[in-house]
Amino acid sequence: MRLTNIKKIQNYFVVIGITYVLFLVATIVWNSIFNDRIFLTNINTGGSGSDLAGRSGELKNDNLTIHLQDFYRTELKGTEKKWEIKASDAQHDMSKGLTRVQGAEVTIYRNDGNVTIDSITTTIFSDKDKKDKVKKLDAEGNVRVRNNSGMTITSNIATFSDTLNEISTPAYVKIEGNGYEISGVGLTYNIATDVVRVLSLVDSRFEFEKE
Repeated sequence: MRLTNIKKIQNYFVVIGITYVLFLVATIVWNSIFNDRIFLTNINTGGSGSDLAGRSGELKNDNLTIHLQDFYRTELKGTEKKWEIKASDAQHDMSKGLTRVQGAEVTIYRNDGNVTIDSITTTIFSDKDKKDKVKKLDAEGNVRVRNNSGMTITSNIATFSDTLNEISTPAYVKIEGNGYEISGVGLTYNIATDVVRVLSLVDSRFEFEKE
């Protein structure tokens, strides 16, 4: 009987030991996940498009991936908006200095009418030297670019360069407007001048009103 009781006690402590080890492992894994991902809501990086790094003590770790909900960001030139981006969901990778946005709506402001870019995902690349300044935007999936004159550009991918003030794509593209339809492969669209260039395999159709 005594041996049986001793074995029961030994087994009891073994179970307790295993449970404690599992608890420690689970705690370490949870802390690792929690420390690498922070979830924030109602994020507004307005003004000059300030970077999120350093806004609070929890955001100073360069290895963080921050999950942002109700995302909004804008960049100003003086007191006027250059562009803005809105989305319901985004992830900011602080180590790479980029933000991936889902279902983005980008508006580029001009004196003679705005240009909008819609896509399934958009990646925002910040300038290496000035993290509060955006270098470019990469849009992917059902990309649609529209201007105030009624022109619509559709493609699967497109890039907006802030330096060039230009939207470009190497992929198949279709341009539609009032009385015309143009398709081809590769495109550049200068936002300041409204000049569109289709680079290759151009096909076009124009409709003229009958007098």
